[in-house]
Amino acid sequence: MRRYDKIRTYFKENWLIVVPMCVTALLFNGLMCLIPQIEGKTIDSLKEGNAYRTLQYVLFFLFLVLFVQFNRFCKRYLVRVFGNKMSLRMRQISFKNLLNKEISYFSSNDVGDILNRNLSDIYDTTEGIRKMTTEVFDTIVLLLGYLISMFLMDYQITLYVLVFILLSIIAAQFMKHFVFKSNKDYKEYLSVNKQLT
Repeated sequence: MRRYDKIRTYFKENWLIVVPMCVTALLFNGLMCLIPQIEGKTIDSLKEGNAYRTLQYVLFFLFLVLFVQFNRFCKRYLVRVFGNKMSLRMRQISFKNLLNKEISYFSSNDVGDILNRNLSDIYDTTEGIRKMTTEVFDTIVLLLGYLISMFLMDYQITLYVLVFILLSIIAAQFMKHFVFKSNKDYKEYLSVNKQLT
């Protein structure tokens, strides 16, 4: 029996979407850092005066850009499909659980609060998983690719850049508390609003 309270269950259940999503995301983010380098080599080839070599670089650059953008489209589409399927499955499980609850549960809890927990929490969960999945590729893979490229080109400037990345991570940690509190206040207000409705 599948454990729907575990996130990995939704990944396993939708593996036919998850596998091509991961492949296209790796291709998109892995090849993104090559585009500026090929663009630079294309511009450098103009100085050589060899028109055939310049044409080769231009055609390769255009092909690479189109290939990367195609993988970007596929990744974004598949992430959305995965998020929608996960949301649908979570709603099915949640409503099934509600139907199996005792009637006393509904008399002891506000209806607006029950609706809010089921709908908004499912939405927040699926959006969080979708965004986390996207950020793993768009931040970690892309950042590592750019860092490797930058270290190969100029390691001193890369070290200066890393200082600002670390500062932004520290600032994000301080902001996390305020974002969490604002989100909690919003959900409480939404529950009251749904109860009144």
